[in-house]
Amino acid sequence: MPEVISECRRCNNTFTITEYDQKFYSKVSAPHPTLCPVCRMQNRMAYRNERALFSTACGLCKKQILSIYNPKHDFVVYCNDCWWRDNWDPADYGKEIDWNRSLIDQWNELRRTVPRLALVNLNSENSEYTNMSADNKDCYLLFAAENNENCSYGKLVQNCKDCFDCSYTYDSELCYGSINIRNCYSSVYLEDCENVRDCGFSTGLRGCNNVFLSSNLHNKEYYISNQPVPKEEYHQRMAELMKDAASIKECIKQWRDLAKGRVVRYASNIKSPDCTGDVLTNCKRVYESYDVTGGQDSSYVTDALDPRDTYDASFVYYQPELVYDSLSMLQCYNVQYSVFAYYTSDSQYCDQVHNSKNLMLSSCVRGKENMILNKQYSPEEYKELREKVIEKMKADGEYGELPDMKHSLFAYNDTVAHEYFPLTKVEATALGVEWNDEADEKLAKSFNLTKPEKVFYEALGLPEPIEHPEKRHQTRMSYRNPRQLWNRQCMCKQTDHDHSAQCLNEFDTTYAESAPENVYCEECYKKSMY
Repeated sequence: MPEVISECRRCNNTFTITEYDQKFYSKVSAPHPTLCPVCRMQNRMAYRNERALFSTACGLCKKQILSIYNPKHDFVVYCNDCWWRDNWDPADYGKEIDWNRSLIDQWNELRRTVPRLALVNLNSENSEYTNMSADNKDCYLLFAAENNENCSYGKLVQNCKDCFDCSYTYDSELCYGSINIRNCYSSVYLEDCENVRDCGFSTGLRGCNNVFLSSNLHNKEYYISNQPVPKEEYHQRMAELMKDAASIKECIKQWRDLAKGRVVRYASNIKSPDCTGDVLTNCKRVYESYDVTGGQDSSYVTDALDPRDTYDASFVYYQPELVYDSLSMLQCYNVQYSVFAYYTSDSQYCDQVHNSKNLMLSSCVRGKENMILNKQYSPEEYKELREKVIEKMKADGEYGELPDMKHSLFAYNDTVAHEYFPLTKVEATALGVEWNDEADEKLAKSFNLTKPEKVFYEALGLPEPIEHPEKRHQTRMSYRNPRQLWNRQCMCKQTDHDHSAQCLNEFDTTYAESAPENVYCEECYKKSMY
């Protein structure tokens, strides 16, 4: 089966459909994609709003609630308690199939009519301002987060306590302004650090204590600017370096300058041989994927736990299998072209469905099966109609991909897509997607500090922030590499690394040619660091 070279219908770049890809498409009976991997990622991420919260009234009990849906659209939105009650039935909103109209149009009409769950916030205490989150206590403006206490202004924060303004942060306590950290304590402004304590403004630390303005140090203590410092002098200099807001601003500048010439490994992959992407852990045969743990035989996947035979999926957890071109899922099997599906199987073109199977073009369904456009059918009727639906969608050019992002229920700049693929309002409008002008205006507005964060800043000796929390989030996210690969040659020129001039090894990396770091292959990186 030879490789196929195709042209993306959105960006016009060429992309390769590998033999491996084609076998998967055949397995799920999918046609070849018409968008390149990058545009496919952007398209599905435009269906996920994590951070934009709106005040509205529950459509059933009428109490004021927070919702991810902008009230200007007049969607019917239920609070968590009402949405899960048995006193209403999503099947009551079921529609007969109109064979003379676009089925995607009919599905979108249904999506805008059936009552929607306001946001996803489960088993949490005093954490109303959180979304895509669960099991949190005393948390505020925390997103895609679980099992945290007294944490605020974070994304993908898990098992943490007293962490503020942190993203991609795990098993940490008393941390601030950091990204990509694990098992860190009482530290500020860290990036790509693990098992550190009382450190600050540093990158690439492992097993360090009392390290400041340094990079690529392992098992060190009392270092400033990558140089050892006597303990007494260290604390004196630390007090001077962090004496006021202006000093901390200068430290941030020096911290970001550490990237210039810093030696980095081409990818932050662990026990993932023969895989391509970044931040892959314990993966096998996983390609062009990012932030994946335990993946097998999957490609073009992001933010995933234990995916199997899964392609073009983001925010999919608990062993998704045979999932394709989908977003935001828990433990799904054989689900394609869908968003927000939980414990669901054998379904296509679904939106916000739970504990269901054999669904097609359905929305906001709980514990149902054999449904098309939310209308219930017998198993025999469903099977026959499903084939006719697919046949019509193919004839209309609508089958085989998640619908264009213009069908998202969210403004583009309120979605995760805008974090990784930022657009201007003009660019977004040209693509036919909605834009929220208020989101941009919000960044210039004043904001209040909560009592817990005031206590936190005082405990760590930090000045109160003057930038809006959303602006601070955007700044942190800009520190992450793009989710895109470039083929590059190892930059190592050290002659004691078994090569006479520059190393000839090549690799795929998320570090672009313009990146300020020195990007090394695995072998040269290990020889340099150890």
